[in-house]
Amino acid sequence: MRKLTIIIFLLIASFFTLDYHSKASALYVKANSDVQLYDTIAGDTVRVGTLLSGQSMKLINEDEQYYFIHFGNGTAFIKKSGKVEVSGKSPSTTSTQNSKKLNKVIITTRQTVVYDSVKESKKAFAILNRNVRYPIISEEENWYTISLGNKVGYIYKENTKVDSGVPVLMYHHMLRDEENVRFRDNNMVISVESFEEQMQYLHKQGYRTILLQELEKYLNSQQNLVGKIAVITFDDGMLSSEKYAYPILKKFDFKATHFLIGYRTRDKNVSFHPDSLQYFSFNTMKETNDIFDFQHHTYNMHVRDRETMLPFLIFKSFEEVQTDLLRGKKRIGEHHQGEDAVKYLAYPWGQFDQKTIEAAKATGIKLAFTTETGYVKIGDSPYQLKRQGVGPRHSLKDFIMKVNGSY
Repeated sequence: MRKLTIIIFLLIASFFTLDYHSKASALYVKANSDVQLYDTIAGDTVRVGTLLSGQSMKLINEDEQYYFIHFGNGTAFIKKSGKVEVSGKSPSTTSTQNSKKLNKVIITTRQTVVYDSVKESKKAFAILNRNVRYPIISEEENWYTISLGNKVGYIYKENTKVDSGVPVLMYHHMLRDEENVRFRDNNMVISVESFEEQMQYLHKQGYRTILLQELEKYLNSQQNLVGKIAVITFDDGMLSSEKYAYPILKKFDFKATHFLIGYRTRDKNVSFHPDSLQYFSFNTMKETNDIFDFQHHTYNMHVRDRETMLPFLIFKSFEEVQTDLLRGKKRIGEHHQGEDAVKYLAYPWGQFDQKTIEAAKATGIKLAFTTETGYVKIGDSPYQLKRQGVGPRHSLKDFIMKVNGSY
């Protein structure tokens, strides 16, 4: 009994010690002069704003080179230098630690000052750079309320635009104009020349391409997306994207996601020919995985029932769909980063029902994409995400509207 009493006493004591330590160890990073805020997007270090001289932000982490603070849906970091210092003194500003963000994101259209109030006596404490996506807490007639470094901040609405969402571009097959005979009238087959023109546009305009892992984190409010962002996807696993898209994407240092049909993915390489369809092999996957991330387009459900013409994802039972998705995850995963990494799905023909969604959830799918035209935004259903299909009927002007959120 005495031992039990001692153990209980020690547990209670340790609880209060930990609680005191957590309160006492709250640290703040203070700028002794204006310092830059940075983030990492698609592997690049990007300037996202400025912490103004004399201002303090709650420190949430640090490493050998940087201090980290809350910024938007993720973090920003400050380089360690003589320009900043760390102390336990809390700034006398309103904390937003428990504030709930709306499912509304704005994009700054110019460098935007962040103020501590909307009164005439307001003071600036930070600046957001241009083209920063930022979640808001609330809005008034002329102002958005945001959280930055656990502080309440206010920015002018006129310096922003509402984020229309991230464009997820959808491609299938491509051929050079002079070799496209059999598929000339197919609305899923674009010319290599058009594809290169489109990628050239993205590159010149400063777009970054992200993979679905980053998009998932963004949708879960775990990561910021700064600057011009696009997602490039290919459906079906056509070998033409290895022959033509891969070198173009590599030229511009772009990444893309390829949704493979499991049973069509070959054990051995096949030769490309423009008058028929060929598909990726496992060896081709390995040769192109510096650019392509390989995900799920079902194992063998890119098929319709002959009598009803319903897609198998709708026609088949929950158990059959689940079995197919698990089989596809295994086939793709054993040749690319493992089954757990295969967690994104494109529905064949974009068609699905609630049973399909439940089967996808049960097999570890985190995001699923339709062919419905639109953009991906925070608050969207992760199993009904829209895309922007790109086909031969789309001009460069159409493409520009698609990536700029106005199509």
